[in-house]
Amino acid sequence: MSVAAHRSRRWGFASVGLVALLAVGVVSAAFVIQSSSGGAGGVQNGLAFLSHWQQTGVESSATPTPRPAALSGIAAAPTRLAAVTSSYLMDTATSGDEAVEWVFTESVGITPNEEIEIQFAVQYTVGAATHTSTGTVYLESQTVAPGAALTFDLYWDTGAATGVTLLSESEISQACSSVGTCP
Repeated sequence: MSVAAHRSRRWGFASVGLVALLAVGVVSAAFVIQSSSGGAGGVQNGLAFLSHWQQTGVESSATPTPRPAALSGIAAAPTRLAAVTSSYLMDTATSGDEAVEWVFTESVGITPNEEIEIQFAVQYTVGAATHTSTGTVYLESQTVAPGAALTFDLYWDTGAATGVTLLSESEISQACSSVGTCP
């Protein structure tokens, strides 16, 4: 597949349970995302469509230095988003390791104090061994909706500094019914 094809963005919609499907693949010097199943936005609460929390990109990257704060893995204790553009970790990380970076945009109209559950899955190889990693993290919007759109970079660390081939990635963001009550 050409570099241009890897950088193309395709949008599609599913009608049962999924609101949007974003498929993006980006080539990086560190490693290549060979297939991207992208991200799907869904809702657990049908009245809380996630129009104000959207995945706007995904790419191969490296865990930043200094390491960002980690997102909570506990629904009853979500990580409160900063009121400024920020970065967060989705797992244990080592600065400089190869990573998947999901980019999200939070828009002005987001509901204050809204909890969002993000489920992710990554399939990759290190050497000849294929691995699959899945996880769930929880975040909460600010107490006051932001005055301008904010961008959040979420990093999943592969656990290796080199030699990783990322086969596929996906994420699903869902609105929770209330803080601490998630799918």
